[in-house]
Amino acid sequence: MAVDKSKIKERLKALFPGVNLSNTRIEQLSTRLAPKPADDADDAAIDAVINEANFYNPFADMAKEDDLIRTLKANQKTAPPEPEPPKTDPVPDQKTDDTAALLKTLLAKVEGLEAEKKTTGLKEKAKNLLAGVDEVFYKRIPLPEKEEDLDAWATEIKTDYTNLVKAENNSSFGPGTPKATPPGGKQEAPKEEVKSITKNLMRNL
Repeated sequence: MAVDKSKIKERLKALFPGVNLSNTRIEQLSTRLAPKPADDADDAAIDAVINEANFYNPFADMAKEDDLIRTLKANQKTAPPEPEPPKTDPVPDQKTDDTAALLKTLLAKVEGLEAEKKTTGLKEKAKNLLAGVDEVFYKRIPLPEKEEDLDAWATEIKTDYTNLVKAENNSSFGPGTPKATPPGGKQEAPKEEVKSITKNLMRNL
């Protein structure tokens, strides 16, 4: 006993034209009801089987379920994708920041000590190179940045100092004034006079 499923589908649409069953639902009903009528059943016998199924499980309720399923599927297709959560930068490790700051401070101190040590060394060497030159004369003159320039720097200062002392000695004695010549034939100004000359020169710089 059975009729073709296409016959069940045909009679379903004829009997319930206003019921919007889904294709999936029609396929399920036709598969379930096709074996019930006789092979040679006419439309009336097929309709009786379909009406009995509707009585126990109304096709209108099935159609509402199908409509709901279609609506949900449509909303899923048209709904915009959920935005990705904003990316946040990782919180820096406080310990790492503290260590970096400490290293930076220590490096600055080391560099400062090295610079101070270099300056102190240059001052000591300059003092040795300028032995015999009053410190008042050159203490305001900046030291060279490079140690290799220190000899030329000291030579230039000694030359200027010697020339200035000679010029001051000549002007102190005046024309026609005999200059005392120490043993050995070299003219030297007294130490106190040199200091006085140097102070006067520095005031005029």
